[in-house]
Amino acid sequence: MGDGDNDNMGGIAFDQLVPSPRGPRFVGDLTTGTKVYGFNGGAVQTSSALAVLRRAVEPLWTVALGTRAIDVTATTKLLVLDGGLTTWRPVEQLAIRDIVLCAEGYYPTTVAWRARKARLVGAFLGDGWLRQDPVRSGYSLGLAIGRGDELHTTKYLKLAEEVLPNRGWGRGWRADAPGHFGLSCSSRSSWVAARDLGLGSKARDKQVPADAFGLNRDDKLALLAGYFDADGSVAGPGSSNHGRGCVAGTSEQLVVGLRELAIACALHVTAVITSRRSTNYGTASVWRFTIAADSTAELPLWHRAKAANQRVTSRRSKAVAARHLSGARLGMGIHARRVRDVVPAAPRQVVSVAADAIGLVAAGVVVAGR
Repeated sequence: MGDGDNDNMGGIAFDQLVPSPRGPRFVGDLTTGTKVYGFNGGAVQTSSALAVLRRAVEPLWTVALGTRAIDVTATTKLLVLDGGLTTWRPVEQLAIRDIVLCAEGYYPTTVAWRARKARLVGAFLGDGWLRQDPVRSGYSLGLAIGRGDELHTTKYLKLAEEVLPNRGWGRGWRADAPGHFGLSCSSRSSWVAARDLGLGSKARDKQVPADAFGLNRDDKLALLAGYFDADGSVAGPGSSNHGRGCVAGTSEQLVVGLRELAIACALHVTAVITSRRSTNYGTASVWRFTIAADSTAELPLWHRAKAANQRVTSRRSKAVAARHLSGARLGMGIHARRVRDVVPAAPRQVVSVAADAIGLVAAGVVVAGR
């Protein structure tokens, strides 16, 4: 592999995700002083960006680590385990099957939702809508979750009445109301409650509410399950991907946020890819990723048809087993994955980040922070 970067600082592609106490952020959106998650003392902890340098478009390399991948410059250093000891190694010196340290579970539980509220938020992120008529002062919202005679639709009707109740003027929640598929409601109080949960964005602007990253694992799984009940798909037995879950949408922020939630639950996911496809909004960019069958099986789906496609396989994707770590003990939130490939990536703008920790967590990988 040749050296595509003359700067010894190393750099990260601007569109890679960095976890922060307020949810994931793109590297290109970081500023000096931003709180992020770093690596110090062998474990993940809160850190600060001391300096953020935006550079030009430069050659990049994708380091593929199974369920993780990161796009960085050739001189960027990753934390590698070698003979039971950790060492910083530039990407240009990585070899296939090198052991790289990755991070997960870095979002502490700071928000006290219930699983039922999290599930409804996930469903709205999948196929919910809010509308306001400024002329008639009308407020309406709905969830295209299914026909009124389907069991999961009945469950979501009760859930909507519980989490987003009508507390004043207007009609409450109904299933199969004229002109609406699934659930709908014309109530200002319900509309305001949904907006305050961060659910008022249009399809292309939807994103996971920042508070969701502070949920406990069960509530995160409930949110993901709600999304899948409404809009995700689970491959059926007639497919070679039987049991795998797929998330796809026209909002990049939403898709990468859902993937980050899945990683925070230690689910096995692919990288996000994008393509141009025909949608309800015409030809548009669509972002997507998949969740391994065993991980999809952990989602508590209410949608019977999708739940019927869930399965546990005999082959599970795991981090490097302890017997291959030469006696090394990894800190809280740290696990190891082998390098599967190092290949050229599309050149993009690069950002160098210096943190007050020796390492920075980017795309779930421990990168040198100094």
